[in-house]
Amino acid sequence: MLFKDYLLMVLTNYQTEKETQYSKNKLADSIRNEPLSIDIISNLDSTKYKISASAGNGQWAVIPWLSIYDRKITESAQKGYYIVYLFTADLSGVYLSLNQGYTFYQKNYAREDPKKKIELVSKYWQANLPFLKDINGFNSNKINLNYKGTGTVLPKGYELGNIFSKFYSTNDLQKMSTDKALSQDLNYMITVYQELKESLYTTFDKVNAHIVKGQSLYKLTEKIENKKSKSVNKDMILIENPTQIPTNLEITKPKNLGNTKRKPDYINNLERNTKQGLEGEELVIKNQIDILSKDSKLKEYVDQIKHLSVDEGDGAGYDILSFKKDTKNEILEHYIEVKSTKSGIETPFFMSSNELEVARTKGKQYSIYRLYKKHKNDTEFNYYIINDPYNNIQKEPSKYKVLPSKKQKD
Repeated sequence: MLFKDYLLMVLTNYQTEKETQYSKNKLADSIRNEPLSIDIISNLDSTKYKISASAGNGQWAVIPWLSIYDRKITESAQKGYYIVYLFTADLSGVYLSLNQGYTFYQKNYAREDPKKKIELVSKYWQANLPFLKDINGFNSNKINLNYKGTGTVLPKGYELGNIFSKFYSTNDLQKMSTDKALSQDLNYMITVYQELKESLYTTFDKVNAHIVKGQSLYKLTEKIENKKSKSVNKDMILIENPTQIPTNLEITKPKNLGNTKRKPDYINNLERNTKQGLEGEELVIKNQIDILSKDSKLKEYVDQIKHLSVDEGDGAGYDILSFKKDTKNEILEHYIEVKSTKSGIETPFFMSSNELEVARTKGKQYSIYRLYKKHKNDTEFNYYIINDPYNNIQKEPSKYKVLPSKKQKD
């Protein structure tokens, strides 16, 4: 069965079957079990994602659904963030939605207006996830499940919990001859879902608590924010010229380190990474100021260099906006992502899905400055530059573990 046929099966038969007994109903069984044999669903990594669908629990649901859970966030429609196909109550269509478990808010904010809390969290992510763009039918608008009854609050919870969605009418699905468009849309939604996941500094419940208090996840503690201006070691320098890009590196799988119950120290890790990242970025800022200042045509753009990661946060997909000349001597914006390590040249680095997508769209105007040390205690960083990195890296989706590719394209 094609996935579009599965969706149409629910839309065209659900109303009739709701008038019959729920127990042992063939449609209810198909809604639950059929997705596991449909390619675009069954091809998802089962170690990473859990698939669940429901037509009700003991009785017919007002809103049948099919959910995809990242196991590291949640495995239940009652809590956390997940992708869900939500069929409207009037069966006019189905939403592909990045959504939240409303039951969590009912339990944890029973006396504090759970509807207001879940909506607050939805709006937070709508304002802070860079991939939420109104393209190809996707948007962050409110969804309408067309439920007119009063017997359950779940439809309203789904509507308020929606972060990002796309609607397919029955007519839209009937026009499809293959699952290609549905597959592309699901892959895009998974990219958005992973972007949200990468923004979580700890478990979703702690993140939610942080958001409903009106605190930004990008400013976790005053302690970290106050240290930003003091974080850079002024003795650190960047060598004058870049080194050659290494082309003999291979991404290797990590050794099995065994089971450990020690929890990561999120605050200390963030503090350490913030300090090291800012050191590298400030060194590249100085490098760019120096390069532009020495060029008669570029020097007038020095004042327009921007430290985006500090001025506007991490959502841009690059750290620094600078300028460079193309082969025709025309001035172009230069988008620079800085990746620094206190280890050696062979150390892989990580890119978020957002950074990778921005690198793809910016092409040859996007560069990675990879800073590294020959010796751990050195006071100078060496560096190499990967131009057009989307086409010039090896990557492993973990976020993305990255090394230069063996053959660099022009």
